[in-house]
Amino acid sequence: MVCKNLFNYLNKMTIDPSTIVLTDYEQQLEADMAAGLYTPSTEYDAAFLQQVAKNTMKRKSITIRPYARDILKLKAIAAEEGMPYQTKIISILHQYISSYRDRDAA
Repeated sequence: MVCKNLFNYLNKMTIDPSTIVLTDYEQQLEADMAAGLYTPSTEYDAAFLQQVAKNTMKRKSITIRPYARDILKLKAIAAEEGMPYQTKIISILHQYISSYRDRDAA
């Protein structure tokens, strides 16, 4: 379901393909796919990967009560970046947790 929701979200986005700049690696991948060097996943593989994604991306609802001025600033920052402020909150939280985990590993 996560993959389907992401796919639907990405389909709604309007991106001009001529504005996308690919890295050398990405260009090589596209060339290899066009040459038929990659084969599509089987249904079993797709089902397995969807289950992995579902288990990995489970979300939990929480309630927080931030200051109103912080939410206003956060909404402005998120708007500048072209994303909903709730998504920005998740992004900030994820970045913090990832850096904390990386710090513990060092």
